[in-house]
Amino acid sequence: MKSFLDKLCSYTELIGGVLFGLMAAVVFIQVIIRYLLDYSLAWTGELATFLFVWVTMLGAAIATHRISHISVTALNNAVSEKKALILSMIAQILMLIVSVIICATGFSFAVKNINNISVALHVPFVIPMLSLFIGALLMVVFGLGVIWRLQVVRKGDNS
Repeated sequence: MKSFLDKLCSYTELIGGVLFGLMAAVVFIQVIIRYLLDYSLAWTGELATFLFVWVTMLGAAIATHRISHISVTALNNAVSEKKALILSMIAQILMLIVSVIICATGFSFAVKNINNISVALHVPFVIPMLSLFIGALLMVVFGLGVIWRLQVVRKGDNS
């Protein structure tokens, strides 16, 4: 049975995938129009940038849930399994702290930009700025889940 966090990650993957497909389509349309018609649509670059930020933040959250962020494994490979688990726990706690900082900063950016409007799309800047907050919030939630799973594994080793 899938846990709540697994389901949340699945929905995040779905949303991220849709946004990534939309971003690819927007960039493709811009390239085709630029080369075929020698014309540039002003809104495509801005939309692609907004979508890229959303996809990046959602992808970072998914990577947190999967414990698949880039890491240097040389130290983990050089120590015992128990010490490697402790190192993984420390890394997750540090990433959780950074995620909380990004979450708070992203919320602050969103609030500060609530009345600002983008130039080409004429949408509130709060929409792309919320990607920092929501992505980091998901990273915090998934990070807590990872720490919980590591704690369960650690307790299982002690018994």
